[in-house]
Amino acid sequence: MEEAIWLPFSSPVVPFGAIAMYLVTIAVLHWWMKERKPFQLRLLLALHNFVLCALSIMMSVGVFLRTVTIGLEYGPLAVYCGTWIDEVDERTRLWPIVPKLLHLFSSY
Repeated sequence: MEEAIWLPFSSPVVPFGAIAMYLVTIAVLHWWMKERKPFQLRLLLALHNFVLCALSIMMSVGVFLRTVTIGLEYGPLAVYCGTWIDEVDERTRLWPIVPKLLHLFSSY
């Protein structure tokens, strides 16, 4: 039997590790910026939001096309329940993980 693909959120270590890193980073930045003048990040934040928006649109199109393809090939029930074919279902499950990782790193 073929080994399943390891997904980042299939283990509790990854999300809890990310939460711990996030909290430590916030504490360190709060301590570091306490006495400093704020950075001017308006242009950088606008560019960052544009990139996130473009990537979200591309991923939404990818999920939509994958859903339509599965619906046409295997029927509407397969869109909701899965096809019971590992290769097809594994590729479908990878699409929603990308936005979760993007949101994780964008908030970091």
